[in-house]
Amino acid sequence: MAGATASAKFTGSYKFKLPDKFTNQDWVRYLISAVRRETKKRWQPKSYVSGTWVRAINDRVKSGVEPIRVALMLDALALDWRNNSLELPWRLLSPERIYRELNGRPAWVWRAIWFARFAASDKEVDYYRFHLLRAEIALAQPEGVAGRANILLDAKKSLLSAENRIAAEKRHPLFRLHIMKDEHEAN
Repeated sequence: MAGATASAKFTGSYKFKLPDKFTNQDWVRYLISAVRRETKKRWQPKSYVSGTWVRAINDRVKSGVEPIRVALMLDALALDWRNNSLELPWRLLSPERIYRELNGRPAWVWRAIWFARFAASDKEVDYYRFHLLRAEIALAQPEGVAGRANILLDAKKSLLSAENRIAAEKRHPLFRLHIMKDEHEAN
């Protein structure tokens, strides 16, 4: 299994900004965009509300939560914004809640889920679905099951390959594959 957890990173330069490079303004724009996308309504928070969100987000990132998981948590919160907008950002982004809602998958799977939003063609959407499903099935198997490590390693390499193709282009997320929404609707 050691090979399946080896870290492979994209070595080129991204044509768009990733959450680990977000500024405070980028986080605010990300949250506003997520809320608008999911509610289909214009939402413009007051500056003190934006500041509260930025402090809560920065606290999570400084505490060691991967920025992509924080971004995915914001996406998940926007799916039920009507209820979540009434809560304090610190409660919504508490380590316990992030752990509860975004646990059970390794960081590379969460990264692939975040990148899946950029899939543009039917072929890319199918590619992501196929390799994420393979990873999910393998992760559901107990360690030591024959072939589990190889399936995970192959899925990880395939998803990294998709990320590399997407990262080389200047794309905007199309959300043709919106895994956070699919999981939210399934529950």
